[in-house]
Amino acid sequence: MAAAGKKGGDFPLTLELLVGSSSSIGYIAAREGPLDVTKSELLVRYLSLINRKTMIANHPEREQIRLENVLTALGNPLRLAVVRKLAAGGEHACGTLVQGLSKSTLTHHWRVLRESGVIWQRPCGRESLLSLRREDLDARFPGLLDVLLSAVENDVTTDKATAKHLTT
Repeated sequence: MAAAGKKGGDFPLTLELLVGSSSSIGYIAAREGPLDVTKSELLVRYLSLINRKTMIANHPEREQIRLENVLTALGNPLRLAVVRKLAAGGEHACGTLVQGLSKSTLTHHWRVLRESGVIWQRPCGRESLLSLRREDLDARFPGLLDVLLSAVENDVTTDKATAKHLTT
């Protein structure tokens, strides 16, 4: 592959390099943006698309997350308990977060949290792994998550209502 010139230490890829390419990277570059991008930019786009394809459908983009949907999702004590647990960090298997509920009920709650933009949900074997979309929520609504989690911890009634759902 010959490069057209240097750009920021990387060689830019041009349309000529991508025409007829059946590689995923060539496809991504042609589909996801301008064709005159550096190799590192192309790799970032490729990895981002792979991450999106491994997620379960219906995750809104950061710009599509709406405050009313987030507040509605967090208005349920069980979902608030899940967010409280996920806020500690990491990914959690969907069946390990709450106890005493049917799979169909949990599926409903995961869908509400996922479609409102509160959580990421990705398949892993026969389970789904859940994680909090803290960066996206903080970018869209700075401080909201911290205030809500602080209120839950400082309010005895809410603390009891959410804690009864969590596994130990």
